[in-house]
Amino acid sequence: MPSYTPPTKDMQFILHEMLNITGSDIPGYDELEADFTSAILDEAGKLTSEVLAPLNVVGDKEGCRLENGVVYTPTGFKDAFEQVKEGGWPGLDMPEEFGGQNMPYVIGTAVGEMFSSANMAFTMYQGLTHGAASARRFLSLLANTTWPTTSFTWCWPRSKVAPKASRACHCSLSRSSS
Repeated sequence: MPSYTPPTKDMQFILHEMLNITGSDIPGYDELEADFTSAILDEAGKLTSEVLAPLNVVGDKEGCRLENGVVYTPTGFKDAFEQVKEGGWPGLDMPEEFGGQNMPYVIGTAVGEMFSSANMAFTMYQGLTHGAASARRFLSLLANTTWPTTSFTWCWPRSKVAPKASRACHCSLSRSSS
């Protein structure tokens, strides 16, 4: 079975030795002490290696399926998504006023790299959350993953290939196989 080893030590080296983030004058970076960023990266690493990476095989074998206008996700994706949601990972670097944790973007980027490397297909469930951040009236629903977003859920209903599939655009992880 494939495995994923998150590069947390390399990320710590880049953040603290190469970039010297705590010495930066960028707002919020002075609070990113090595122990603090290590705790965040270690927890993200544990989630990505123990939960997300093993789902790659399941996702490849099962894929999503459409039944009676409802999209079902592969076995285990719902439980994994609940863990990601409970940890507040999609909103890590989003404003608190919208349900995020207001961490500096550099931390969100490091965590996002681990998520994408461990399981890109799964990570796409919240994939457009940051891109949609400019749509402030929806941001709290995106940051707290009430509405997870992907290019699939935003674009597929407009497809000329499958115009009747618009009802299927609500790919709900609450309807997962697990």
